[in-house]
Parts: sequence; structure tokens; C-alpha cells
Amino acid sequence: MSIMIAIIMLELVGIFYFAEKKGFLGGNEIVPVNISLVSESQIVDYLKKNLAVASAGNEVFCTYRTLGESELTAEPVHTYVWALCGEFYFQGKITEGIGRPPLRTTLVSSPVDLVARRRDGGIEIASHKMPGEEDYRRDVKDIFPSQIQNLIFGYPASGKVKEMEAELDGAAI
Repeated sequence: MSIMIAIIMLELVGIFYFAEKKGFLGGNEIVPVNISLVSESQIVDYLKKNLAVASAGNEVFCTYRTLGESELTAEPVHTYVWALCGEFYFQGKITEGIGRPPLRTTLVSSPVDLVARRRDGGIEIASHKMPGEEDYRRDVKDIFPSQIQNLIFGYPASGKVKEMEAELDGAAI
């Protein structure tokens, strides 16, 4: 009798584990970052248009790192990224070492929840959420799942933002 109860309990644990992994119990499953429904060009274009504003004659460059994505079957799909966008002022063309390099005038560096929706057989980024400056920590907890929060709070200290800044500056030259 006790063996039968143990087998039933193991089966129930397996059913609940499976249900939570598949999202049936409201679990917030994050998929590996090498699988994405939203393309790199969609993300960069969206960030350029919505995170940084270029002044007349200036140009915006953006880069990002994917932190995770909601279940691929979710609606809407959330792609969690660390975004870095900079506005650059070009003081003249650099030709054969002559001229000045572009001057970065503004920089936006933040975690962003990109909200994408399926439409006409494809997927498009419809909106985004990002933490504000007033209560950054609370906003991160309200916007991002716990697995992503842990990445966000350690991201600036990891040196990855500095790497992204160097990449951004290189792209502008």
C-alpha cells in the first residue's frame, strides 16, 4: 500500500512539473536566448526609433544583448534585452586619417521588455517597457520575470555595458 501511494505521489509531482514547464499553471517560462521570433534587424530598428531621438543632422546607433524571451507560444511574446543607443554628431568625414571622429552626444543604456505581437503571419514589436529613474529597482521587479531581474541587477557591474559602448562607438566611425 505505501509503495502504491509513493508511485501515485511521484506521478502527481511529474504532472505538476510538466504543467508548470509548459505554462499551464501560470509559470513564467523563459526560453533559451538562441531561439527568437523577433529578428535582430527588427529589434535594432525599433530601438533606434523609440529609445533615442536624433537631433537634426545627427545619427542614432543601437546595439543590444538578449537576456531572454517568453515562451514562443505566448501572446504577446516578450523579448528581454539590454539596449544601448547613442546619438552621434558627425563633424565631417574622416578620410585617410583626416577629420574628426563622430562625437557621441547622448547615450541610453537600459533593460527593455520588447512586446511583440503576431500579425499577418509574421511578428512585429508593438511596444516596450523599461524601468524609470525614480524607482528603478521596483520597476525592474514589476516589468521583468525573476530570472531576468537577476541578470539585470548584475549587468552594469559585469563589464558588458562597457563592451557594448565600445561596439557602439566603433559602429559610428
